[in-house]
Amino acid sequence: MNLALFDSNVHYVRYKGERRMDFKSWIPKFKKYEGNPVIQPGDFKIGSKGIYNPSVIVKDDVFYLFSRYEEHDDVVTGRIAMAISMDGIHFSNMCCVLEPEFPYESKGCEDPRVVEIDGVYYMTYVGNSDKQKGHVCLARSKNLYEWEKLGVTFEPQPEAWDNDQIKAGVLLPERFKNQFVMYFLGQREPWKTAIGIAYSEDLKVWREDERNPILLPRKGFFDSKGVEPGPTPLIVEEGILFMYNGWDENHVHRTGVALLSKEDPAQVIDRLDKPLLEPQTPWEKEGVTRNVVFTEGLVVFKDIYYAYYGAADKCTCLALGNKNGR
Repeated sequence: MNLALFDSNVHYVRYKGERRMDFKSWIPKFKKYEGNPVIQPGDFKIGSKGIYNPSVIVKDDVFYLFSRYEEHDDVVTGRIAMAISMDGIHFSNMCCVLEPEFPYESKGCEDPRVVEIDGVYYMTYVGNSDKQKGHVCLARSKNLYEWEKLGVTFEPQPEAWDNDQIKAGVLLPERFKNQFVMYFLGQREPWKTAIGIAYSEDLKVWREDERNPILLPRKGFFDSKGVEPGPTPLIVEEGILFMYNGWDENHVHRTGVALLSKEDPAQVIDRLDKPLLEPQTPWEKEGVTRNVVFTEGLVVFKDIYYAYYGAADKCTCLALGNKNGR
């Protein structure tokens, strides 16, 4: 495995009151794994149409990858599968762990994000139903294999800035002032989205921050039309490492990154003005949906960052960063 890292000319957008930070101080340089895709249709008995948008967690030196998958003859927009790996590259034992059962997810279970908080594993996912285009659903587990669905945990409210759709919820891996923290996509018009933050004491009742939305699209940049939370954020020395996915007017999806404050998780300290990852290869440019790199999995294992992303809504790819080589 070649972990040589490339040089990337990354610049910053200055926020009012922010302090200038060295790029290398809080985010490593990433290189796409030369053996991509690491999972594609045909590798397993499930996922004949697509296996993509993966979340990841490491337990006892084992990688657990949770992906959205679809079949060619599917009547739903997604189910969620789990596969395991000892090296983060070669995966086996893929099986379905979540599929539509209830009215709030009747059309599909999409785009999981998995996190461990206080010894419990939580999975947020998008429930697709006849009632709504999407809302944040929640499941929990003690062992990563068996999941208890807890239903819809967060959905749009009338007259709110995000009253058309709320989805793509991702939980902070630590509580803030004894509250759970969720970042989410809010939408008022199709594809024109922003990222908000909400707090809860019980994962049932959520209070949005009055400053929402906290991360907006930027005219003239790669994320000019919409933004959506990516993988579970990482707590680093400098703050909260927050990857997100953004798209432009041509709906080219790329991965961006921002640094948020640990003292105030709604505050953006810094944000790169160029994408961390973007469509370049045939499997990222051609597929079920063209020109999509969509990162949903991020973990640090033995000082290496593993970033997993869906490519063209069809397969799963990997990018690597060296924590000590920043």
